[in-house]
Parts: sequence; structure tokens; C-alpha cells
Amino acid sequence: MNAFSGIDYLPIHPTASPISVVDIFFPGFSALNASAQRLLLNNANGYVRLICMGVVFLIFARYAYGYANDLINKYFSPTVHVYYYDEAYDMVINWIHQQPFAGEAASLMVRLKTRTVVQDQSLRKKPLSYSPWDGSFPFWYKNHRLTLHCHKREHHEEISISCIGTSPKVLIELMEECREQYLNLIQRKVPVFEPEGGEWKRTSLRPARDISTVIMDEEVKKNVLEDMKHLSDAGLSKLFSQLPPRCIVLLEDVDAVGLNRKNTNPGQDQKDMIQCGVSLSGLLNVIDGVGSQEGRILIMSTNHIDHLDEALIRPGRVDKTVLFKRADKNIVTKLFRTIFKETPIECEQPAKESGKLTIERLAEDFAAHVPEGEFTPAKVLSFLLDHKNSPIDAVSGIQEWVAKQKGQESTARLERKLVD
Repeated sequence: MNAFSGIDYLPIHPTASPISVVDIFFPGFSALNASAQRLLLNNANGYVRLICMGVVFLIFARYAYGYANDLINKYFSPTVHVYYYDEAYDMVINWIHQQPFAGEAASLMVRLKTRTVVQDQSLRKKPLSYSPWDGSFPFWYKNHRLTLHCHKREHHEEISISCIGTSPKVLIELMEECREQYLNLIQRKVPVFEPEGGEWKRTSLRPARDISTVIMDEEVKKNVLEDMKHLSDAGLSKLFSQLPPRCIVLLEDVDAVGLNRKNTNPGQDQKDMIQCGVSLSGLLNVIDGVGSQEGRILIMSTNHIDHLDEALIRPGRVDKTVLFKRADKNIVTKLFRTIFKETPIECEQPAKESGKLTIERLAEDFAAHVPEGEFTPAKVLSFLLDHKNSPIDAVSGIQEWVAKQKGQESTARLERKLVD
């Protein structure tokens, strides 16, 4: 009868449950708690209740720990990230290798000490260095607890260092210490960078070579040095764009790449051109194209300058051409003095003529028997190294060596004529 009484009934809307404060920070906690209570009320077994309560507690604790950890890392954990292809990475790694905790981590990366300069005696022993690898490693620095994070990627390693607090001051102090130690390490040494994964990466440190040991024409050497001093402005294209300011780029044996317009086929497929490697136009663009930068010295070496395209070596693109000529008397004398300057002379000579005077006299005698313009400095140096323990033997054997070399060159010329 109620259905036909004409009485209207208001629709019933479900009452919204109040939002718990806990749900704001841990969404879903109230629903999980209600489900657990219903399960416990319907089950009289005390052990089951205890197990369920334990599971709920573990889930809640894990979630709470993750949330709290993310909150701390976001607002109370300053972090310094170190880019693998930046030189700052080498600074941090060098500092880590010297710390006690580096060899006490549970996960270690072992490397040969080839990235730093070591003495010959140490090099023969193949020294090893250890550093933490793939994980988080806490350590103390100036009464602050820091954490080193190392994560391996496909081709490199990511490093970051974090601390607890609101200021990154202690991290900045640590990086400054890393920088100072690194600068002391590379003092009077030459860092060598090579391309790796499309970026420049330091591969080794070499002792800085004194300019006096570069044996070449003094006037040419002086001109090259003066030319460098006056420069003060600050794939292949990407590598050149990432070069540091005031650096020296060396392209060795540039003729071996085959950069010549004659080798370029106008109808060549684009895919084939990519597989050929560096093109002449690509090299010209990075040298002095629109995207090229100033303040850098580019040195190209070649044994066959006639094989290079004229566009590559034209004036304006190549400012200075230095010819390394065959050895003259002056160069031969300097080579002899350089090799034997610290070698003791064991022969019957008056005391006043010993030492440097004897080396000077032997050097002049040696140079007098080497024809000027006949041999390269490398050939003469090779002969001297074969007699590096006895300068007197070098002088006594030079005439025989010269005659032998001339005979070999004559035979080689004759063979080339027969082939032609």
C-alpha cells in the first residue's frame, strides 16, 4: 500500500567516512586496519591473530621507513653528484683511493694503478688500488657522517656523496680537498684525455717533458713556443665542442684517415658515407666552421703532407707548418748529450777532462762521423740507445753503422726502381 500512497521517499546517500590523519601521510592505512580487525574478530585462533598483526606491522613499518627515508633524502640530505666524464670524477676517485674505508667496503672494484704516474720499480710490481663499488658506503669526514653512493650503469659508474643536514657546506669542503689533492698529484704532469662513449675521459698522467729534451731546430722550436704563448682567447663535432679552453689537440697521422676530395663520390649513399667514418667536410667544420671555438691549439702530424687535401692545409686554416728535417750536426750533438749526460765515463782521461768536458768532446766526435741530412733523429736515437751504457762504444761504432745504413738504403732504392 505504501507504494501507492503518494508519499515521496528521499534517496538515501551513504555517509562519507571521515578522513584519518594517518591516511594523509600513509594512504590506505585505515582500510588495511579495518580489514585486519574484521579478520581478527572472526577468527578465534590466537596464533593466527598474532601472525596477522605481525604482517600488518611489517607492511606498515616498511612503508613508513620508505616514506620517512624519501622525506629525509628530499629535505634533509644534501647531495653532490659527480659526472663520470668530468675531471671532477678523477678528483673524487683519487681521494677515495687514499681513504681507509675504501678497502673495507663489502663490495670493491680493483684496478691497476695505470691512471696515475708511478715509478718504474713500482710499475713492475703491478700495484693495485681498491675503491667501493655498486652500493652505499658510509664514512666519517670532519665529524660528519657522509654516505658514498656508487651505482653501475651500462658503460660507466655514477657517484654521489650525501650527508644529513640542511647545508651542503661539508660536501663543498670535501670537494675542495679532493681538488687540492688532485692538483698536487698532476703538478708537472700532463693529463692525457681520449674519447670514450662520445665524451673526453682522462686515461693517464704522464710526466711533463722538459722543453730541452725536444731535439729539433732551435729557431723552429722558439717560433712554435712563441706562437702558442700569444693565444689567450678563450661524434667529432661533439668532442671538439666539449674540449676545455686553452688546451692542445693532437691529431696524429691525419693522412691515414684518407681525407681527400678525390675519395668522395657525389652519388655515394648516405649510409655508406656514415660507415666511412670522418669526412673531410666534417673535419673542416670543427676546425674553423661556424661551431668552432677559439683559444685552442690544434696540431696535426703527417708523414705524407702531399697526400692531404689542399683545403685542409691552406693558409688561414693551418697557421704554421713545421718540417721535422733529418738530423744535422747540431741535433746529433744534442741527442748524444741527452742520452749520456748522466753516464759515468770509464776511460783513461786526465781528471780535469772528466765529466761534462769528456761528454762534450765525445759528442763532437760522434757528430763528426754522422753525415748531415742523411738520417732521421729517430734513427740516430735508436743507435744511441743500443749503446746507452757506453758512450765510447757509440763513438767507436758509428762509422760502421753509417756504412751499413747507406748500404741498406742503396739496396732499397734499387729494389724500388726494379718494381717501378
